Amino acid sequence: MGIPKEKLDSLFVNFTKINEHKDKNPNGVGLGLSICKNLIEQMGGSVRVESEEGVGSKFIFSLRCKFTGKPNM
Repeated sequence: MGIPKEKLDSLFVNFTKINEHKDKNPNGVGLGLSICKNLIEQMGGSVRVESEEGVGSKFIFSLRCKFTGKPNM
């Protein structure tokens, strides 16, 4: 639970796997988070992680959305 602070910078790098989590998904290649970050940034958003080792992690993302329809009033 949680990610060590010294490993947070590499979390969104292609083909990076955090050692503590390799056993949970041995078939993973370390692309999931980098793909998510890339897609979110292409849509004008951002993503970040808050993590405390031994406690857990939160992934926070934001997107800009433009409403193009008519209000339902």
